Amino acid sequence: DQNGRNFYAVTANLNVNFRAPCPLGEPIECVATITSVDGKKAFLEGTVTTNGKLAADAKGLFIKQLRDGE
Repeated sequence: DQNGRNFYAVTANLNVNFRAPCPLGEPIECVATITSVDGKKAFLEGTVTTNGKLAADAKGLFIKQLRDGE
C-alpha cells in the first residue's frame, strides 16, 4: 500500500554535493522531498544544513521493491 507497509525502496542513483563541513557536536537538519514518481521510480532531492548553513545537497533515484512474501 501507499503507507509503505508492503514495500521499501532501494537506491539506484545518489548524487551528493558536499558544500561545507559539519562541525562536530553541532545539530544538523536533513530534509528530503519527493519531487516526482514514475511507476516504481521515485525521484528525491534533499539538503543537510547546520547552523543555518548549507552543508550538502543531493538528488537521488529510488526504486520501489515489494517485501518478500507479499
